[in-house]
Amino acid sequence: HTINSKKTRSNMSSPTSASTNATPGQEKRQNSNFSLFCELLGLLRPLEFIISVDHFPAWRTHLAWSHTSGNKLRDLMTQRFASNMVVLSLFLSTELSVLFSPSSPAHVVRLALADHNLRNYQFYAGLLLCCCIMLTICALVATFTAWAIVSSLSDANAHCVLRSTLGLYACQLPSRLIVSSLYVFLSWVILFLFVLLPNIWAVVLTVLGLMIFFHIVSVYSSLGKVIMYTRAMGKDKIFEGSEEEELLSFDLYTRLIYRAKEYKPLYMNQIPNHYRYKDEEMALGSDSNSKDH
Repeated sequence: HTINSKKTRSNMSSPTSASTNATPGQEKRQNSNFSLFCELLGLLRPLEFIISVDHFPAWRTHLAWSHTSGNKLRDLMTQRFASNMVVLSLFLSTELSVLFSPSSPAHVVRLALADHNLRNYQFYAGLLLCCCIMLTICALVATFTAWAIVSSLSDANAHCVLRSTLGLYACQLPSRLIVSSLYVFLSWVILFLFVLLPNIWAVVLTVLGLMIFFHIVSVYSSLGKVIMYTRAMGKDKIFEGSEEEELLSFDLYTRLIYRAKEYKPLYMNQIPNHYRYKDEEMALGSDSNSKDH
């Protein structure tokens, strides 16, 4: 009976000891996740925490130089214009419906605009709403004009035009207007929260909304940076052979971050060479030769 009780006690104590032994491994994995996440965020510039990386000129430049098919490059540009038109149309319909709404909050905002009451935040909510309407209309004009002109390019000449400074700027202009409209839209929505709700609830909703918003932007900016630095837009595979098939999800995540950090200083300022040369030593040699000349 004594022997059996000792065995029972040892069996009861074994899960505790196992969980105690597993704790350092779990802590090490958590520390590894946190350090990798910090390294991932280290790829971003400060402005890319509030504006996603696909709205910057570097993203358009990577698109222009990574695709060898003129048809595919033109389709990528026009598809972006199509999605922008849908978003801008929703923005404009929302803004106009709020400005001319017969509801009492909208009526208060219109009265503050008419009285030119600079000490009241209802005036600034209405002012930002009017500015957002103008920005959205300008973004719509720029988007459907760029859509019509870019779609007229032939497959043979799409690279030549879209890789030029003028072509890149023409494709980037609608995106800049959309970003401006988005942030003005967010600003007047926040001010309308203070018109509709008590201040404490408006502050809580604003903080929660901004946290989620910045989380979304930082996640997709990080993914975009990994895509650009690892040449994922190009036709060549990131990992050679069967290396990709042998890695698990966390290992792929780790390798992608290290590969992006490795390629970042090599190709940050030489985007065309990022896709012209498969071997990074060739790219470095071409960069040094161009500097010598």
